[in-house]
Amino acid sequence: MIMSDKIGELAKALTQIQAEVTNTKKDAKGYGYKYTELSGVLDEVRPLCAKYGVAITQLCTSEDLNSSSVAVTTMLLHSSGEYIGDTLSLPVTLAKGLSHAQCVGMVITYARRYALAAILGITQTDDDGSPKETADQDVFISLAQMDYIKHLIGPDKERMEKVLGYLKVDDLSKIKSHEYTTTVNLINRANQSKS
Repeated sequence: MIMSDKIGELAKALTQIQAEVTNTKKDAKGYGYKYTELSGVLDEVRPLCAKYGVAITQLCTSEDLNSSSVAVTTMLLHSSGEYIGDTLSLPVTLAKGLSHAQCVGMVITYARRYALAAILGITQTDDDGSPKETADQDVFISLAQMDYIKHLIGPDKERMEKVLGYLKVDDLSKIKSHEYTTTVNLINRANQSKS
């Protein structure tokens, strides 16, 4: 992983993006399963990234033209100059009827899609309510999301206990990811009514 010396402004922007972003729908079909196309992920996140001063860049590298793997470095760049990124390397497997270049392109697109979703903390969900997809509801909020909730609540332990009680959990780490936006909105409304 690579990052700037400080990422406070970027972390704040990412928290705001994650509070508003929705998980992308798996609307493309191929290879016996549904998936979200790269364009679908980008369509979802670009407006929010622009709103909060975050640019996305994804650079592709390979050791040579005949390499058996490709690497995609995904970077989030904040208008403050702060940045964070990491590289995902995947093997290239030749497929019948496709050129080497086409196979490399498929792997690059796959890597870009998954790396982008991972760095922004989003997932891809079906809208058919199948049991396989409802497992996404068991994913818990990230450390950055926990920190943002703590920031919103402040040092008041009673307020923290009220929020946890309302959510019927005993710790922030047990808040499910699909409850995050509701939790942030609840705390923001309570903060506005206090002022």
